[in-house]
Amino acid sequence: MLSSSPFQFLPPHVVRLIVNHVVGSSRQVFADIEPNSNEWNTLLKPLLWICHNFRAVAYPLYCSRFKLELSNSQNYHRFLKYANTTPFYIGYRMNNNLGYPTHHLAKTLDVEIDEESIYSGKALKMLSRKPYNGCAFPLVCKIVFAIVTDKDLEGKRAKSNITKFVQRIKQMAPKVDDIWVRPADYNATCYESSPIYGSLVSQLFQLAHRVQYGEAGEPVTSVDLELDGICNLVHIKCTTGDYDESFVKLARQNSTTLESLIIETDRGINVPSIIRRKNDDYVTYPHLHTLKLGGNPVYDDMLFPVLPGAVPFPSLRHLKIYYEYTFGDDVVFRGNAATLESLDLYLSYSTTSVLRQFSVFTPTSHLKLRHVGLWGLDDFMPDLFATITEAMQFAMGIGPTASRRCIDVYANGAELTPTLSQLDGLDSIQVLSLSVKSLELWDVITLIKELPMMSDLTTPSPAIGALPDGVAMDELPKYMVSTYSPTGERFRCWHIGSSSTNVFTVEAECVLLLALACPNFTLVVPPYGRHKEFAVWLEIEIASEMFKPYTPRLKSFID
Repeated sequence: MLSSSPFQFLPPHVVRLIVNHVVGSSRQVFADIEPNSNEWNTLLKPLLWICHNFRAVAYPLYCSRFKLELSNSQNYHRFLKYANTTPFYIGYRMNNNLGYPTHHLAKTLDVEIDEESIYSGKALKMLSRKPYNGCAFPLVCKIVFAIVTDKDLEGKRAKSNITKFVQRIKQMAPKVDDIWVRPADYNATCYESSPIYGSLVSQLFQLAHRVQYGEAGEPVTSVDLELDGICNLVHIKCTTGDYDESFVKLARQNSTTLESLIIETDRGINVPSIIRRKNDDYVTYPHLHTLKLGGNPVYDDMLFPVLPGAVPFPSLRHLKIYYEYTFGDDVVFRGNAATLESLDLYLSYSTTSVLRQFSVFTPTSHLKLRHVGLWGLDDFMPDLFATITEAMQFAMGIGPTASRRCIDVYANGAELTPTLSQLDGLDSIQVLSLSVKSLELWDVITLIKELPMMSDLTTPSPAIGALPDGVAMDELPKYMVSTYSPTGERFRCWHIGSSSTNVFTVEAECVLLLALACPNFTLVVPPYGRHKEFAVWLEIEIASEMFKPYTPRLKSFID
């Protein structure tokens, strides 16, 4: 870098704009890469060496995460060998190619460790050495512990070493307020934890007000938490293979402060126990604004029905229930009609029965509801609705003012689109997601014409379908321009769901034909991780004879 570089005279806000544009959505990726990697040398290093102003803005972004491997056991390396991986050491080293330390800039600390290193005291010894002695991570607010578990571990001094380890973590990162404990990605041969694993997790949770357990690797089946001392939590998230009563008890214990509760399991969950105790008393969550529950319900006759008059969630704003509604009445919806903004429900027979019996949704209720997601209409259609029109009328009646809707309907697009003209509230829909059996380009055009305010549409992978009478395939671009253009002045983005490469040609043709009909249609990004391949197919189709007359217009569409 030359001292006379003109970049050093740029105003700070201009530097921030440039850096944020380069970083963009890849900030997390940049934060995780190793020094001396190709990404570092081609993307990050040039920015950091432009001048001091650029370095001051960019460097904290790229060093927001610090990765630390604290395992020193044979068991740990055996897991790594089994998983065909290599030991994961410190992501940002003290003596990296920039010549100065990075750990003091970290906001998130990723710790990969095994139970044995904690219980034996080895991890504590590692953290007592330079550069980690003292307050090594003064800005860290979140710590993610990826732990290799071992069900056979136990020792006389284990609990004492757990306490010392947790105390050392607090000294290293005094501002930590978010703890996530999960099994390591390579927890390949042992899915159970030691008898004192619950003590470790419990003491780690005592450090924070936001806690998360599970996900990544193979989940530990359950954990027996020691609830004493885990208080004033504002966020709880538990994702395990089995229903875990510990986290329900933890939620009830922190009901007065909890703001977000997420419990997702692969198997069963005793839903009513979240709000009702066995002594016929119920729990109120006065500040809870987000509730997400997932897993098959476990029925317990002692907990049915929920107490009449109970209002457990008076401040609820976001509700998501992934399974059959098992509360027995409308208790979840009581007292929050004026606050609920987002709703996702699995529509089973019991769910719709409760919604209808208690008249939960009326044209004048839930006026703040903006997002509605309804799933499972296909599984119980014979029991719930006589026709697809009735099903859609029911779906549109939930939150009539909602502008964002995700509706899972087991029907063909040709069956669904004619019902739109019979529905009320279409003028308010801005974002629509539909899961249907099949969809043609002409169905999409109908949706755009029937929904004048819609700007964003998500559908399955489309087909062109039957061609209009007298129109050949190579004449379709001209037909779209002459017949449909301009269509959907507010329409911007069509998200196509697909997972196979053999439909890219059809998808690209549908997208380009729709782009000719919609003057403001600017971009389509298939949400399944093959953006580059899809972009190549778009360019191939634009250069084909079929679209050649409209190449300049379509080129500007994908640029």
